[in-house]
Amino acid sequence: MPLSRDLPETTLRLIARDPDRFLDGLLAKMRRISDDGAVSPEDAARAEQRRRAAERARQLERLFGYDIDGDGTVTRAEFNARIAPGKPVDRERFDKFLAAADADGDAVVEPDELYAHADRIAARSPGLEQQRYDPHDLAQFDGDGDGTVTEAEATQAIRAIAAELDPLNDFLPARPTAASCALPLPPAEAEVVLLSGYEGAALSTVATDGMDAVTTVATVTIEDGERPVYIFATAYGQIIWKLDGAVDRVARFVVQPPAATLGPGAGVVGVPTGAVSFVAPGVCMEYFTSRKDASARRVAERFATPLGRDAAELVVIGHYELDGVQVPSGKARKKTAGTFLGMTFTSPVAEDDATERGARTPLVPPGADGAEPGAESRSALPHGQLAPTAEDASEGQSASGIAAEIEELTRELLRVHPAGVIELDPDAVVAPGVVRPFDLRPMQAGLIELIEAGALRETSDDGYLVTQAIPRLPAGWTVHARPHRTFTFGDDVPRPDRGPGRVAPRGED
Repeated sequence: MPLSRDLPETTLRLIARDPDRFLDGLLAKMRRISDDGAVSPEDAARAEQRRRAAERARQLERLFGYDIDGDGTVTRAEFNARIAPGKPVDRERFDKFLAAADADGDAVVEPDELYAHADRIAARSPGLEQQRYDPHDLAQFDGDGDGTVTEAEATQAIRAIAAELDPLNDFLPARPTAASCALPLPPAEAEVVLLSGYEGAALSTVATDGMDAVTTVATVTIEDGERPVYIFATAYGQIIWKLDGAVDRVARFVVQPPAATLGPGAGVVGVPTGAVSFVAPGVCMEYFTSRKDASARRVAERFATPLGRDAAELVVIGHYELDGVQVPSGKARKKTAGTFLGMTFTSPVAEDDATERGARTPLVPPGADGAEPGAESRSALPHGQLAPTAEDASEGQSASGIAAEIEELTRELLRVHPAGVIELDPDAVVAPGVVRPFDLRPMQAGLIELIEAGALRETSDDGYLVTQAIPRLPAGWTVHARPHRTFTFGDDVPRPDRGPGRVAPRGED
């Protein structure tokens, strides 16, 4: 039986996309578990214990931060004392903490209860390393069946799986080769740019691969100049390329989408349809995140002849996070500090640039100049929704509790996608297939939508109780989120058919 038959599709996608990159990551993981890179089930179990201990220590440090008098216990008075001056006391948050941690119900959380609570969180949390060490994960590559996986066995297994994938899979093409890549030729006088990255810095309101896959937005500014530019662009994830600036210089914008199953995988905004071309996923260029990458050099050498250029003539631009990339210079937008709801975050948009780049959802603190007046006006959030008023309090959760949770989710969103959410018109997106607006925005933006609709209520351990039928869980919500967050469905609330995430049994808290 082929090795690949025993692996989940997500793993097969990663191997098929770039087997060398997958193998490098696997070997690095094995060396973290065992000094010699040979991993037994006992090695993996010890690594998981270390991970769990580190996460438990992190949780204990957080929990004992509430022990103001240092006696080893946490009371309501101590919990409230940690609240910053001027902020309202949130009784509900402490009640949820008690429900989760106070085993004997005396309203005082003792040291053993704090430890047990931290251990429960650590047990189900990927924690600091964002991964568990499951012996089964590596046992799949145990070639001789002796229980220990060596680097040689892992390498041989990944190479064999990669070789099997071409005839097996329908979701990814073979590794790019120059022979399979048919490109429109650039004008003789054009500057040729190879542009690549991992993802955009903003979330998109338009989906390019169904409702359960995150689509990001990469903003590209065409600089002033005399010569036309020919751009070939690709990225690791589903993406919409949003161009601005001197777009009349763009002679051709060629896109290689990522592999996608429920849509085109990529789209373009800001240039005429006639200036945009698409090639099949994976047939031309492997993605890279720096022009210094070895893969970037390979790409330049591969592209030179088909494009009628010397490799040294090609402009190679690579950034992990694509935001405000200037073409053809390759400069990226510098991040600047900003504030939102009293928080400091890193944003790639300076204040004097935010209004000019009007497609961004503004970040306006409550009561700041520019907020619309009136009882119904609310401050804009990065996901484009409205902050809660007192009337928004859902049953069992106060308006202050809702606002605090939205603030925390906003912080998480901006940490991962500092450009927030960019509103796009699906009809304005040039794509080789149908793109649709998200029915529920991805990641933390979608959680905020559900909270504001009264469909989610925060529970103990930062989980959620789903109180109404929802279309799905937000795409990508687990990425860089509080790792122990779970969803619990009420007795009469149906579960959605689709959507990623950890779901607790119905009625369980």
